[in-house]
Amino acid sequence: MTAAGRRANTWSRRWGWAVWGVAILAGAVLPPEWLLGAAPRDSWSALATAAHALEFALLAALLVWRLTPQPAPAVPTAGAVALACAAAAAAAVVVELLQRPLPYRSFDVWDLVADAAGIGVGAAIVSVAYRRRVARAPGR
Repeated sequence: MTAAGRRANTWSRRWGWAVWGVAILAGAVLPPEWLLGAAPRDSWSALATAAHALEFALLAALLVWRLTPQPAPAVPTAGAVALACAAAAAAAVVVELLQRPLPYRSFDVWDLVADAAGIGVGAAIVSVAYRRRVARAPGR
């Protein structure tokens, strides 16, 4: 790998998850009208639930990726996956607690359930992808 490639990889490993975390936080506290162009009609929607699961799946995946030892080929340790899931779950709880006092948002246990499902799926996908990459590595 070239020096530029190593620098790009280091930058993305350090900041990709942080940028996504800030995006989740901004989306959680801004009024829905600013994000969607209109307020949702119902307090629950399948699209919003899917969005919760997807955003936290990506956060968990980025955290697992960040916490996986390098250099490649390496696989995420159980501790790294557990830490990534715990950090993403803590972020989900913080997001819901921040929404509670806002007049245009609400604390919703079902959002936490969707977040938890997304966290599990995201961590699992990255873990399996790492393991498959290692299994395909030359010399195995």
